[in-house]
Amino acid sequence: MGKKVMIVEDNELNLKLFTDLLRAHHFTVEGVRDGRLALEQARIFAPDLVIMDIQLPHVSGIDLIEAMQKDEALAAIPVLAVTAYAGKGDEDRIRAAGAKGYLSKPVSVMKFLETVRGIIGRAKLRHNRRKQKYRKDQYMDNTLQHRRLAGAKGQCRHQQRQEQQHHRLGV
Repeated sequence: MGKKVMIVEDNELNLKLFTDLLRAHHFTVEGVRDGRLALEQARIFAPDLVIMDIQLPHVSGIDLIEAMQKDEALAAIPVLAVTAYAGKGDEDRIRAAGAKGYLSKPVSVMKFLETVRGIIGRAKLRHNRRKQKYRKDQYMDNTLQHRRLAGAKGQCRHQQRQEQQHHRLGV
């Protein structure tokens, strides 16, 4: 099964273009036209990437990115911001909100796919590093716990031997 991508885009034509393009490249795609439903849908769909239009009716894409960053269940999902409004300083503001990538419309097909694959690839690397660190931490915890138990058992045996010797000697 391909990587899962959720597209938050109110423009039907752009949504269809992104969806068709990603599906043709073996991604599983979920489209969301109403930004007010985006967070709930992201929790249900659990995407590997969210492609977020910035100019949405009812709610700003920037506000949604910030809300995702504050939500423990969604914070690890990378966001690619795509916007037709590319004013000075917008990219910095969007990245500061938590977006891992930024593209301005109109988007080149090759650049779009390259950016999607790059962000998903980096997210996978971060996930694997976290998993490796977790495994290493678990190993260290288990090793330390084993050593503590072995040390405690050793002390107990030592105390038992001393008590047996004292008992034999009548002390």
